[in-house]
Amino acid sequence: MRLPPPAAAISTDEAAAIDELLGRMRWSAGGIERLQLMPGHSRRVRGAGVRFVYVVTGTAVLPGLPVEVAAGSTSTTTGDVRVQPGDFVLLPRGGAYEVRTEPAASGASLVTGTLTLAAAPFERITDLMPAVLFSCGFRLAEPAYGGLLGMIDAELARARPGGPAVLDRLIDLVVSAALRAWLERGCASAQTWLTQLRDPQLRRALEAIHAEPGSPWTVTALARVANASRSQFAERFRISVGESPARYVTGVRMRRAEELLLADRPVSEIAFGLGYDSDEGFSRAFRRHSGSAPSDWRRSRRRAASDAVLTSA
Repeated sequence: MRLPPPAAAISTDEAAAIDELLGRMRWSAGGIERLQLMPGHSRRVRGAGVRFVYVVTGTAVLPGLPVEVAAGSTSTTTGDVRVQPGDFVLLPRGGAYEVRTEPAASGASLVTGTLTLAAAPFERITDLMPAVLFSCGFRLAEPAYGGLLGMIDAELARARPGGPAVLDRLIDLVVSAALRAWLERGCASAQTWLTQLRDPQLRRALEAIHAEPGSPWTVTALARVANASRSQFAERFRISVGESPARYVTGVRMRRAEELLLADRPVSEIAFGLGYDSDEGFSRAFRRHSGSAPSDWRRSRRRAASDAVLTSA
């Protein structure tokens, strides 16, 4: 999932949930290396655990990563993630991946590595994250932390005493900042993550919503998934998540719509996949969410991304 532009101010409850999650999470480096790729070259990077990639210079492609294939589904296929200087990619599910440069490009320098997470009692947190968390333009969005990434690169270039300990502390700060930026922009809800981790019944309902946001979810249907009575489920959901089931479902649909608009999916396909009877119904809902029609929103985000690239050049 690509990091979108900043969202509106988050609620006090969501801010408190982010505080709790980040306060419990401690990231350390299991192994970090710098990759230098000439034009038209590729490298297969292997290793278990959570992985990260940071682009120092040049542009590169991470081919064959899991991406969503349709609105209203968490089914995935493989696709390419194109990265440029300042981009930060987190791969919470880990595993091997490939990085390559285009023959006509200038090559690339990247920092990559394996991460270990201590987050008692929330070690399952990475299971709730998307397979790919792409913070496009992280160095521009978070310049102070972009500087820390430069320090990581400098530590790798020099074998100094205490290097591993320094790298662990730098990595913890950078990954925490990337996750905070991701949550602040509404890509996911820290409140929801905490609820999923703490309440098995609500977790089943939340997982069902995220797996099939285009389904015609009602409170009764979700209560059935959670194996709870309708009234108990509605009250528990509101207290734990901070909003009604209907409002939450709409929010999930709109966030999924933004992802698919940025992936250049047709508006009609998105509307159908997210359970709307017509393009007009979807457009009205999206306008209430974002203040813009879907096509206008997509164009404005493309312009913003283009301006960011020109600024960083």
